[in-house]
Amino acid sequence: MQDYRLTVRLLSPLGTPWQSDTVFGHLAWQVAYGRGPCSIEEFLEPFRRGEPPFVLSDGFPRGLMPRPLLPEVPAGDPTPEAYAMAKQRRKCRWVSADDFAAIAAGSSGGWHVVADPWVAAEVPHAAINRLTECTTGTPEQEEERR
Repeated sequence: MQDYRLTVRLLSPLGTPWQSDTVFGHLAWQVAYGRGPCSIEEFLEPFRRGEPPFVLSDGFPRGLMPRPLLPEVPAGDPTPEAYAMAKQRRKCRWVSADDFAAIAAGSSGGWHVVADPWVAAEVPHAAINRLTECTTGTPEQEEERR
């Protein structure tokens, strides 16, 4: 099967990282809405037979690949520095495309730790207190405000 890598330029922030089943669902809906050369039944038939014409992966940052979940084989005598590097590698979510290819080819070490490029931001949400019908305070504090 031929590998393709598509780049999507986002126009707004994401709430969650892209998952392959969500992307596939959006593609299927586009076919169901008539934006494809076939009906949704024709589109889904090879998948139902177990012969998918394509598979999707989760979305990930440009130029990076998910770190393979392989055990790391220690090289030589364990040192505190080697232990610290192994710990950083276990926490690393992403590797460069070149490092991914080297790991897939069986290279046991030498890949670089990549900082997580996703920027997490907290969004404040106001919860309405059912007793006070306000977002903050106790019933006594709200009574004093009135």
